[in-house]
Amino acid sequence: MRTSNAGPRFNLALFSVFAAIGLALAILGVYGVMSNLVAQQTHEIAVRSALGADSGTIAGMVVGRGSRLLVLGIALGVAGSFATARVLAQEIWQVSPFDPISFGAMSLVLLASGLLACLWPARRALLVDPIVALRAE
Repeated sequence: MRTSNAGPRFNLALFSVFAAIGLALAILGVYGVMSNLVAQQTHEIAVRSALGADSGTIAGMVVGRGSRLLVLGIALGVAGSFATARVLAQEIWQVSPFDPISFGAMSLVLLASGLLACLWPARRALLVDPIVALRAE
């Protein structure tokens, strides 16, 4: 009895490990892109801050740009996962390969973790000193 479930258990463990690695890479990628965006726009952030933009506006600008990229990436990912769901249909037990709860839950997990990854560069954007940034240009 135990050997009959060994293959599917191994596949589940393997898929879980790759899913965790994929989530970690997605978080690092979003953080890297947003951190680079903040570094490139230090001058613009300094000008906005010098003209009176409050911290909520600046953080909203950074997180807003990141959230647009996240929503686009999630939409492309869901479309790609629908396309590959038939290939993985033999490995899933008693669950439809087009399970809307699974797709929705993973989309929310990716969105939440991506927004958290956007908060660190947004915090760094808030710490930009306008005088120092404008003198450097």
